[in-house]
Amino acid sequence: SLPQLIGGTAAGLIPDLLGGAGYIGVAVSRGLALATNYFLGGAYGWWREKIFKWTGTEKEDSFRKKWKTELIPQFTFQIPAYTVGLLAGKYLESVILNQDSEPKRIVYAVIFQAAISPISSLILGYATDRSRKAFGFEPLAWDKYKKRS
Repeated sequence: SLPQLIGGTAAGLIPDLLGGAGYIGVAVSRGLALATNYFLGGAYGWWREKIFKWTGTEKEDSFRKKWKTELIPQFTFQIPAYTVGLLAGKYLESVILNQDSEPKRIVYAVIFQAAISPISSLILGYATDRSRKAFGFEPLAWDKYKKRS
């Protein structure tokens, strides 16, 4: 959805700058993030649902359990996808501007992304659920996760 694309683009700006990306690197990284979010949003939703099912997390569970569950797709999907986008942006920037890339700064950006994950995972989960609802889908397929007795 548009709010998810805009929010993801804005949220990635700070780590991109921490990663040492200049204006070209930020533009490439954010452009790749938009494309990645557009094309991989469904895959992220699918992965997120698998994680919720695997952990047995249900709609009625505590906020804390749902929050901890949200962190798993964040660390296993979102951060690796972000890292690829940042690496591509830094690489293209170094080619275009004939500069050396600074791998240490990329590591800082990924660490920052991981550090803010306890908050950003909640925001991403909320945005994902709102997007699904806007398109007429259940925010999570909660009925699929009911424990069988």
